[in-house]
Amino acid sequence: MVRIAHIGLFLFANALQFCVQVLSTENRSYLPESFASTSVLFRMVVAVQKRACDESVHRWHKGGGMFAEQIAKFDDTEELSRSLRNADVRAMQINRGGFRAVLKRRFSDGWNFQFINFLEGVSSCAGGAAPDRHVFVVPLETVPGCRLLGGELSDASIGVYAPGGEHACITRGGLVEAVVAPPSSLLASAIENGDYLELPQWGARHSIVSEAKLNQFRTVLRRLQAIGAEQTASAAIMRSLNDSLATGLIALISEPEDNHSMGRTPMPRRPILNKIGDLMNEREGEILFASELAARAGVSHPTLQRVFLEWFGLPPARYLMLRRLYLARGRLRSGAYSTVSEVAESCGFVELSRFAKRYKAVFGELPSQTLGSRK
Repeated sequence: MVRIAHIGLFLFANALQFCVQVLSTENRSYLPESFASTSVLFRMVVAVQKRACDESVHRWHKGGGMFAEQIAKFDDTEELSRSLRNADVRAMQINRGGFRAVLKRRFSDGWNFQFINFLEGVSSCAGGAAPDRHVFVVPLETVPGCRLLGGELSDASIGVYAPGGEHACITRGGLVEAVVAPPSSLLASAIENGDYLELPQWGARHSIVSEAKLNQFRTVLRRLQAIGAEQTASAAIMRSLNDSLATGLIALISEPEDNHSMGRTPMPRRPILNKIGDLMNEREGEILFASELAARAGVSHPTLQRVFLEWFGLPPARYLMLRRLYLARGRLRSGAYSTVSEVAESCGFVELSRFAKRYKAVFGELPSQTLGSRK
């Protein structure tokens, strides 16, 4: 009954909007003064309809773990589009048969994620992006026949939207995509530190990017998507996730620095190296991540990458991961921790199995063996 009432409201609102448009454009001289209030009534009906959709149709499940989370299932494209955040879009089903989708929202530290799993049906969606921030559409699973911003969706596609940029897409059952809205401060800081980001100042762009970099970022997003709704985490785990997200996104949308090197004075390496060394010495015995190091050193991500490769022979992310492994071994040996999971979490390792595998690859034994040898 609730669903029938919503459909009735939707049909009435659209019919009322049509009448207002016809009478106000073709028969303006015959429009009664009292009819001017219909536009106000129309907006009231739409507001009631949207509130009813949000509160009654969508039984949102809310998690209380490390990320605020909301999940809902949809069998109507209009309802799904009205539930999206950081977008003002409308969708309609363009195939015969049914439509089904699942929307999962997650929020943390200024990041906003929406994972959309299209299970069945074909839909056409158009509208605009958020007016106050850049937004990215990242396909996690693609199927033939999907389109984004006028182009065929491929495994190397992403959508990049300036604030208020236009949007258009065709989705099909089997498509899984993530709508990522990073903190505005992240992009502003990266640009201030010298990153050359391929960001449109207005409108939107269907970009073909490095598939290797995109797969790395997809891995982080899938890991985030799979985290349980009630799973909690330490500050170290949150910093680790935020670092993976920040470095993955910046790498994905950064232009090669060589494209901008003409006429530029080479940046001296020694002062940068000294600053990095000082920062790591100050944080001796503490975990440190690449995005934090770049921000504190005041250098771009490509510059940090090049300095580490030239001086340490490793990318900064791997170097700092190894540094955290050595820190974990020290804590396992210290006797201050009773379980391996405590140590892994304190050092910012999100997945215990991956931590154990990496630890054994470096030290030749499992972390549990190191912990046991201390007892």
